[in-house]
Amino acid sequence: MYIVSVDPSDKLGWTQNYVDYMKRPRAHIIEVLTNKVSDAYIAYLRKYEISYIFAGDDRLNCTLAVEKLKSLFEIEVLMLSGGGFINWSFLQEELIDELSIVMAPVTDGETSTVTLFEKADYLPPKAPVAFSLKSVEPVCGDSIWLRYTAKK
Repeated sequence: MYIVSVDPSDKLGWTQNYVDYMKRPRAHIIEVLTNKVSDAYIAYLRKYEISYIFAGDDRLNCTLAVEKLKSLFEIEVLMLSGGGFINWSFLQEELIDELSIVMAPVTDGETSTVTLFEKADYLPPKAPVAFSLKSVEPVCGDSIWLRYTAKK
């Protein structure tokens, strides 16, 4: 098991090279970096024996990241659990084949709530991406699990 963490600007401060989460197997951390990270941060990752790959110069190249994760770590399937910006970046590069959303009937009314997909200002415009409904399943009381496949 792996936790793949996108960190293009050397901001994360892991203190170990794994994550223990609930009753799941221990997951080794892999950092996805850009070439703009500092030598000091690389030394920091090496100190904690945290694996890392480079995928892009100034901004993340998601396709390159996926290719390297597959070739170096034999990762065939990724579950993307990012925020709106990382999710849109992967979607823009046509790397999302299924969308899985659990909706709970709870709201907070905040305008700063994280979005599912959000384009960063530096990315070029892209046409909307359509999905086809694959399944709907009730879960955890009043919540529902929606699954979609990307339309080609």
